[in-house]
Amino acid sequence: MTSTLTLSVRPERFAIYKFPPDTTPPSWIFDESFYSISRTEDELSVVSAERAIPDSPDVLVERDWTTLKVEGPLDFALTGILSSLASPLANAGISIFAISTYDTDYLLQRGISYPKVTGKMLIRDNRFQSDPLLASLVEKSNLHVTSFGLVCVAGWPPCESMRKSYKNFVLAVRGCFEDNDVQGSTAPVYIYPFESLHVTVATFSRTSFKNLEHQEVRTEYAKKVVMAAAEDANWPKHPLELQIDNAQIGDHAGILLWKETTGRLDMLRECIRKASSMVLKEVVSADISAAQLHAMQDMLRGITIPPIVHSTFLRFYKTPVSPARMVQEKFCERVVKRLLDLYPKTLSALSVALVCEYSPYMHIPYDKQHVLAEYSMTL
Repeated sequence: MTSTLTLSVRPERFAIYKFPPDTTPPSWIFDESFYSISRTEDELSVVSAERAIPDSPDVLVERDWTTLKVEGPLDFALTGILSSLASPLANAGISIFAISTYDTDYLLQRGISYPKVTGKMLIRDNRFQSDPLLASLVEKSNLHVTSFGLVCVAGWPPCESMRKSYKNFVLAVRGCFEDNDVQGSTAPVYIYPFESLHVTVATFSRTSFKNLEHQEVRTEYAKKVVMAAAEDANWPKHPLELQIDNAQIGDHAGILLWKETTGRLDMLRECIRKASSMVLKEVVSADISAAQLHAMQDMLRGITIPPIVHSTFLRFYKTPVSPARMVQEKFCERVVKRLLDLYPKTLSALSVALVCEYSPYMHIPYDKQHVLAEYSMTL
């Protein structure tokens, strides 16, 4: 093979799961943007973003994989593609796991971190992509269509001292797009209001208009997990300290990336992992129906803990007319290079909240109906 290969790095950390061969693939798999399922007479093997699956003797997990994508489509006549990538890694003693699709190849490597690409994420065809869920929310807003999701968040509501920083940040972001993309209530570029900014600690149930069954039971057991986590001896007794680290605009969203400087966020997420495993064992003996039991087990096994510390600030209601690469170049120059000026202060997150998203993407009021539980991280 003599062709030059173009590689991109997916931002998520991945895991490889092995289930018994007769297992039905967990439903949370199908919510992921990237997954691969293989069944043989010996096993059911799943590759997807790393999740907080509780320990189980029936499920084996290999975590902490980084994924390289060979940009395709690739001609079926090409040969030696995987070999050309795998050989240097093998010579360096790095194990790999390969996935091939109709269009291209993916190469997973254990425990490798690639240099951060400041301000940029992979964009297809120089165009941003509209967000179907956000579009559904806007289009159905007058029809009183409800949604449901359960998320554990920190740094929300955001500190009032950050409002000025975010206002200046938003002004700089808006200047990266053509005027028609950011003007009007239904403009293609949707920038989050200040009150909606948050850091996701863990997602218990992804926001959906469709998966609305067993809300009360799912809420009850999500609250049990967070309560058990808060009672863990390792639950942080001091606030999370967040420093701005980077910002990126990808084809579906824009995110602020933070650096949690104390290690307490990792402690917090580990408490949730342990608590979900404990509650999963308890749910088997609960006085609930078989359908509810299946829903609870599915939720508890599918809790998602992000591998990054981020706040989403932008999504696309419709596809903007602004060329994506132009936006990214402006964003790097006008925003990323000024991040430390825009966000000079450290953000302290004093508490963690379990919230119910009756409206997607944290566009919810801070009230008892939506804030299901809140736990302090101060003595």
